[in-house]
Amino acid sequence: MIDINRQKFLSSHEVQEFILWIEPLLDSDGVMCHKYVDAAASHWSCDSLHDAHHKYRWPFKLHRPDTGQLVRGVDFSYSSDVLSSLRYGLRQALARGDIEACRRYCIAVLQWGGLVSHNRSTIEDKGDQLVPFLRTVQAALDLPSYDTENPPAVKMTSGLCKIYHLIVDYLIMYDSRVGAGLALLIREFCRFVGADTVPDTLRFHLPIPRSRARRRNPSTDRYRFPVVSRADKHSNSAVKASWLLRGVLDNTNSSFDRYEGESRLTALQSAIFMLGYDIRGFSI
Repeated sequence: MIDINRQKFLSSHEVQEFILWIEPLLDSDGVMCHKYVDAAASHWSCDSLHDAHHKYRWPFKLHRPDTGQLVRGVDFSYSSDVLSSLRYGLRQALARGDIEACRRYCIAVLQWGGLVSHNRSTIEDKGDQLVPFLRTVQAALDLPSYDTENPPAVKMTSGLCKIYHLIVDYLIMYDSRVGAGLALLIREFCRFVGADTVPDTLRFHLPIPRSRARRRNPSTDRYRFPVVSRADKHSNSAVKASWLLRGVLDNTNSSFDRYEGESRLTALQSAIFMLGYDIRGFSI
């Protein structure tokens, strides 16, 4: 069954139509407009997905697991370099079965995401079972063999999905902002084609806390996206979103093609992340 579910998903009529619809939005200036004011009272706007990627901002700081050095950054380039280093280190530690190194790298990823307080206990409480836990996640979320009809009950939070992103090939960070940004685009696609409802293929569950629902849930009376209520719903949506975004990149031509491998997917993810901060200022 290797890759059968992914190929079935990507060959569906709705996904094929979505890919055709989104291509002009990737880097054609002026096709879309999105704007908002962030928590720091800064005005942010973009007129294409590549423009959103270019204007990516995520202030982070963490201690490098290998040296203890404090590193800080904001832009995509440096953030990507740091995550690539963490990916390599965590995968090497996992291959060696080094529990303490895995713990340090997981905590560093959570520091990068600003989510240590909410997720540290999940990592540290694993104790000597941390390596088996991470290996189980790797196998359960493996994209080519993932079965959406029999999804695993993998615990997933906005923090843990960032760790999983580093150990599972081509798995995006499906957090509240990425989920909101992607659902926003799917809603606009549904409006464009005149769909009666969001098709099941594209009806992703959103990992959005109630406190942020107003600015992160693009649901309307006609086009509704359910909120994550179970672990399998979160993992299913994370995997299908990863399939979808990679399918977009593999079947279009855009400025994102200057990146290679997983960096290309991470770049598109960064654009959608920026849209998802506040979905209310979007127009097309």
